[in-house]
Amino acid sequence: MKSLFPGHHYLTEDQFAKLWKESTFVFDTNILLKLYKYPRQLRETTLEIMEALKGRIWIPYQVAMEFHLHFRDQIYNQNDAYTNLKKTLSNNIDSIIKELENLSHSNIDVDPMIQTLNHSKNVIVDELENQESKQPDLNELTERISSIIGQNVGRPYEEKRLLEIYGDGESRYKDKIPPGYMDAKVKSDQVTIHDGLKYQNKYGDLVYWRQMLDHSKNEEVKSVILISDDTKEDWVLKVKGEKKGPHPELIYEFYRESSGKQFHLYNSKQFLKYANKYLFKKDSVDTGIDVAIKEIEALETFEQENNLQSTSRIERKAIKMPDFRILTWLITVNEKLSNEELENFYNVIDEYFMDTFGVGVEYRLQLKFNRPVRSSYIFKFPIPRDMVLSYDSLIADVENTLNYYFPSQNIEIRNLTEG
Repeated sequence: MKSLFPGHHYLTEDQFAKLWKESTFVFDTNILLKLYKYPRQLRETTLEIMEALKGRIWIPYQVAMEFHLHFRDQIYNQNDAYTNLKKTLSNNIDSIIKELENLSHSNIDVDPMIQTLNHSKNVIVDELENQESKQPDLNELTERISSIIGQNVGRPYEEKRLLEIYGDGESRYKDKIPPGYMDAKVKSDQVTIHDGLKYQNKYGDLVYWRQMLDHSKNEEVKSVILISDDTKEDWVLKVKGEKKGPHPELIYEFYRESSGKQFHLYNSKQFLKYANKYLFKKDSVDTGIDVAIKEIEALETFEQENNLQSTSRIERKAIKMPDFRILTWLITVNEKLSNEELENFYNVIDEYFMDTFGVGVEYRLQLKFNRPVRSSYIFKFPIPRDMVLSYDSLIADVENTLNYYFPSQNIEIRNLTEG
C-alpha cells in the first residue's frame, strides 16, 4: 500500500541514506540570501557542507535570478548595520548627556556621570569598529557561492512558457494545488522585469517548481532534495502545528513528472542535522554543526522576541501621532503559528487594507498564549483615525480572507479595540 501513497509515508533509514548518496541538492533563494546575515560559525558550516556537495548542487533559473536581484541588498544591509548602530548609540548617549547638562545648576553633581557616559560611548564605538574590521568581505562570499554552484544553473523559460505556467497557475491556485498559492494575494500585483521579460512574482514558486520538475527528467538526476526555509502550507505538511515534511501533493507530482523519482524537503536546521548523519556519517553531532544549529535556534528566538517588543514601539508611535488610533484584535487559530506563518498573516491583512481602504497598516504580534485546544494571538494595528470602519463587517471580511488562505486554522477574530 505504501507504494501507492508515497506522499503520506516516511522514508526508511535505508531510503534516506540512499537519498543523500545520490540526490541532486537544490537551494531556495531564502537559504542563499540568509548566508549574508548568518553568524560566522553558521555561515561557515553551511558553506562547508555545500562545498562537500559541490557537483551535486543545481539551481533553477528562477532561484538564481531572485538571488542576483537581492544579494546586493543583503550586503548593503549588513555593512550599514554597524554605521546605524553606532549612530543610534551615540545619539542616545548624547541625548542623556544633554539632559544631565540641564541639571548642572542643581544640587546633582552631573560631571562624573557625563564622564562615564562619554567613556562608555567611546568604548562601545571602538568595539563596534573593531568587530566591523573583522567582518568577512561579503563580496567574497558572493564569489564563494558562485564557485560552489558553478554552471549548474537551469536555463530561463521563454515568454511563451512563462505565460503557460501563469495560466496553469491561476487554476492551480484556485484549487490550492501546491506550491505557490499562498503567495497569490500577498504578491498579487508584484512584477519583476529582468532581461526583457516580465515575471509575475506570485508565480515565482511555481516557476521554479516547474524548472525542478523539468530538470528531474534528466537521466543523471536520481532524486532531488530541496533546502528551503519556506514553511507555508503550500510547501510543508503540518499536523496539529507540527511540520511533518513536504506537502504530499508535491511528492506525488514530482513522482509522476519524473517517472518515479523521489523528492524531499529540508529546512536549514534539518539540512545541517542530517548532513552530519548521512553525508559525513557521524554518530554524534559534530561540534561545528551543533554550534550552527544552536545559532539557527537563537535567530528564531530573536525574531519571535523582536515581534513581541515591536508592539510597544507601535503604541508609542501612535501616541506621538494623534491622527492614528490602535486597532486591537484577538485572533484565534487551531494550531500554533510559525514566525513565517505570522508574517503571512500580516501580509494578508495588509493587502486587505490596501485593497479596501487604499492604505496599508503597520502591525506586529503583541502577545501569544496557548489554550488547551487552540492558540490565540493579539494583533495591534495603528490606522488613520479618520478611517471609517464598521467593525463587524470588517472582521467578517478579514476572517473570510484569512480562512481562504489558511483553511485548516478555522480562524476567529474578536475586536478588542477601545472606543
